[in-house]
Amino acid sequence: RHVTSIYTSPGFCDEVIHVFLATDLEDGEAVPDEDEFVKVVMLPLEELVNLVMAGEIRDAKTVAGALIADRERRGDAADAEGATDSSDTPDVPDEEGATS
Repeated sequence: RHVTSIYTSPGFCDEVIHVFLATDLEDGEAVPDEDEFVKVVMLPLEELVNLVMAGEIRDAKTVAGALIADRERRGDAADAEGATDSSDTPDVPDEEGATS
């Protein structure tokens, strides 16, 4: 489920990263691109948020995703002060690349 979109370098380029929250996942075999190197680390959301808040995780998309997931877990995402209407976010492409 799409939770937010963030600009990677506002003022420099118009690249947008779309952040999704996936649940009920199952283990499977990864099929990365030949130049893609990903290390999967499983940890509880609370620990992830603690690492973000301690400044040990500084990657913007991870920070945004972790904090949004934590807020949703606590059940107060819709009540967030200053929450924006979804019409304010960039169009999100579907699997074929079309935008909504």
